[in-house]
Amino acid sequence: SAVNTWGYSLGYALLIGMQRLFVLDVSELEFELEGPWKLGTHRQVSLAFIDPSLGGTGYLRRIADEFHQVARIAIEHLDHANCESACYRCLKSYRNQRHHAFLRWPVVMPHLEALAGSAPMQRPLQTGDLDDPKPWLEAYSAGVGSPLELQFLRLFEKHGFHPEKQVPVSPTV
Repeated sequence: SAVNTWGYSLGYALLIGMQRLFVLDVSELEFELEGPWKLGTHRQVSLAFIDPSLGGTGYLRRIADEFHQVARIAIEHLDHANCESACYRCLKSYRNQRHHAFLRWPVVMPHLEALAGSAPMQRPLQTGDLDDPKPWLEAYSAGVGSPLELQFLRLFEKHGFHPEKQVPVSPTV
């Protein structure tokens, strides 16, 4: 679909920009395309960049502050000869092979150029205090690892499905 083509192409281009700007190994950041969700007559996706290190490395905050540079580096990386959509030189890799059919760098060049055009500006939060620990504490007390997992658990229970919770394993048990 066009939404997947745009989302995966932009996400992997930005991920490459992040890796190159901050000299990161491919295992230090991950990318997931979430959605699409219907929003009126439009479809919406979310590009999620994940720091898989326990406790985080701090790169995501730096990346957010220099997102225009990430986009600029991605553009420079995608500027190469003899590639009309995606190749192993630009967007394709072994790790993203299940998405190769969606990768088309020309589709996202205008968006990368727009992102590269100006530095990000911080805005006040509009959806509430994202640092509120209550949803996390509620999830932990229910035996799951995040507020999203708690929502799924409640949805499963509502429909009569009661999944077995994972049990922590330690050397003493």
